[in-house]
Amino acid sequence: MEKIGALPSAAEWKKLRIARNAIAHEYPDDPMLQASAFKQFLAGVAQLNALFGSIRKYVDVHFHYVTEQAE
Repeated sequence: MEKIGALPSAAEWKKLRIARNAIAHEYPDDPMLQASAFKQFLAGVAQLNALFGSIRKYVDVHFHYVTEQAE
């Protein structure tokens, strides 16, 4: 998505995916590791919101007919 201009940074997206996967799939029996995974993810919430805004802007520009129908 970075190549087409929908994301400013594929590296940031990847970091957030890794944090999300840690929450969803890893350390189910270790509360300390779960807490660490949540802290890592929460630290990236602002970046996630910015990435969402970038993707939304891309969709609005390139697929305006889709967003018009959704409203």
